[in-house]
Amino acid sequence: MKYIKATAILPFIFIAALIFSSCSPGGKEPVDAETQNPGEDISQDIVETTAEDPRLTMSDDLPETDLSGFVFRIYTHNYAAGGHADYVDDYCPESQIGEVISDSVYMRNRTVEERFNCGVTTVDSGTGNDISKHSQNIKKTVMSGDDAFDLALEHCILGCNLSLEGLFLNLYDIPHFNFDKPWWYKNTNDEMTVMGQMYMGSNAIFYSGIAQTWALYVNKSLVADFGLEMPYSDVFEGTWTIDKLIALTKDVYVDTNGDSLRDGSDTYGFVALSVESNFFTALEVPILQKTEAGVEITVNNERTFAVIETLYDWFYTTQGCNTPTYGVKVDGRDVYDYVHWAFSDGRALVVTGMVGDAVKHYRSADVSYGLLPYPKYDKNQKSYRSFANDEFFVVPNTAPDPSRTGLVTEALAAEGYRQIYPAYYEVALKKKYMHDDESVQMLDIIVNSRNIAFSYTYDNWQGYGHMLNDIFGAKPTRDFASYYEKRLNSVQKRVDQINKAFENMKK
Repeated sequence: MKYIKATAILPFIFIAALIFSSCSPGGKEPVDAETQNPGEDISQDIVETTAEDPRLTMSDDLPETDLSGFVFRIYTHNYAAGGHADYVDDYCPESQIGEVISDSVYMRNRTVEERFNCGVTTVDSGTGNDISKHSQNIKKTVMSGDDAFDLALEHCILGCNLSLEGLFLNLYDIPHFNFDKPWWYKNTNDEMTVMGQMYMGSNAIFYSGIAQTWALYVNKSLVADFGLEMPYSDVFEGTWTIDKLIALTKDVYVDTNGDSLRDGSDTYGFVALSVESNFFTALEVPILQKTEAGVEITVNNERTFAVIETLYDWFYTTQGCNTPTYGVKVDGRDVYDYVHWAFSDGRALVVTGMVGDAVKHYRSADVSYGLLPYPKYDKNQKSYRSFANDEFFVVPNTAPDPSRTGLVTEALAAEGYRQIYPAYYEVALKKKYMHDDESVQMLDIIVNSRNIAFSYTYDNWQGYGHMLNDIFGAKPTRDFASYYEKRLNSVQKRVDQINKAFENMKK
């Protein structure tokens, strides 16, 4: 395990040091983005945050406590698949390397360590990209009663499955967690709470919650080439709807390679994975509803039918869409690789992607892009809703001192809000990877409307939260009615399992 103890520096002094080192004659020279890891070309940028910034002055209201050298252990793994992070090193960098995001995490940890006389470290589960094995390791450790970690990072669905087995503590019962503070996501808390219980945590302890928020990337050059307009004004006016997104993309098609075949080398209006559930969140499809007794199925309604019909017609009957499903190779590329390539190579007007794709996939792309939130169902929908995910944290029910766990976790989240978020959000995303002022404003709208869906995380791929996997999979269909009836019994069993588990854990 890594255990590093260093003298703490106040957040605004750290930020000032970054400014000085990047602007002084002896500072680090700018580096070529194409030769660097994500984010490494932003160390020369200025963090426009001062001691008066409200983030820095926001108190966490935690007591000043001496933990006598206690080492706080975060159990995680190197989940590099699909563009995810090496959480082992990213949560606890061993040193400062002159890269603004990593250094902000480093200083966050040092600040907490110095404040409470403790250590912060990660414990590698050794499972690499095998998320199932990582989850099973957590289960075995907790069930054995082994005090091997204080906090564990978990997959959004596999972790929910374990929570139903009563392996984790209800976060609302843990001392020092203050869900009214800005480093907690209210939308997520509300969505993940059932019967007054929440077992999966997502807050500003790391920037993954922002990075894994979904948005639309738009090629501004193609917008101009096709005589279209960027719909920024629609977003600002609250009238950016699914019909307008379809109108923007449905007729955009060019046989780029001239072979008279629709293939991956051509140019399309919309390129995405066909089975993404993002639109269910964005368009407010009511899949499950919370009640005092738990959750109940509400998906069999007019809105669901309308959304399925709309998406099917757009994806499969217009020339502007190329929406392959999982497992399909597009010109030899896996689907996500194809989406990233198509946008980077100017072969797509609009693609779906996570906010973090701006840093991980498009940092060196020769394309001028704008960012948009997913659209509303219609202009009567109250607000935009951005589907999001995260690497959740959980507290094992074997925790010997939940108050101590809550203290350090809350402190890490508060300092993440003060130090990591300015580095990642204000510098990496806004200053370096947004190509116009409007996209900066779009980013705020997207992140402020992020929403993790309970129907997505808790259905274990068995419920209606992932139904596009079947409806728009190998043999796409618009027949939701038949699918609903065929699936209903198994989905109801899953819902009953969820409700019974939450009822039992409440006792």
